Amino acid sequence: MGLFLALLAVISSLGDADRGSAVFFSILSVALFGMAYVFPEKTTGGVVVDEYSEVIKKISAIGKHLSDLNKFLEKERKRVADTEATVRSLNEEKTKLEPLVLTQRETVEAILAAHAARTARQAWKERMFGFVLGLAASLAASFVYEYFKR
Repeated sequence: MGLFLALLAVISSLGDADRGSAVFFSILSVALFGMAYVFPEKTTGGVVVDEYSEVIKKISAIGKHLSDLNKFLEKERKRVADTEATVRSLNEEKTKLEPLVLTQRETVEAILAAHAARTARQAWKERMFGFVLGLAASLAASFVYEYFKR
């Protein structure tokens, strides 16, 4: 459009037309050219830039999520390492205490066996004592019965 007005301004200045219309068309063409440079139309390049901006935002969000995931995984690795260290120390303690426990178990079993043997001996003593007392009581009862029977 500005090119058409510039052409009209040149034709008017060359011909017999008044100079006012040539000046008017010249100013109008310069104004249209200026507006074309100052206020350019949005092209499809703006849409591409918007798409790139969206993709960059999404990539940034994914990067943040991956960073958070990395922090979580580091905490979990530390927790697993702590758990493994605890299990190792417990296994070492078990290895150290196992001979002591076996020794103590043997001692306890020996004490229980001695107690059982002593209890068995005492049971035979009690039975023999009871038998002898029963026999003496029976003899005494027989003598008393025979004494009152006569």
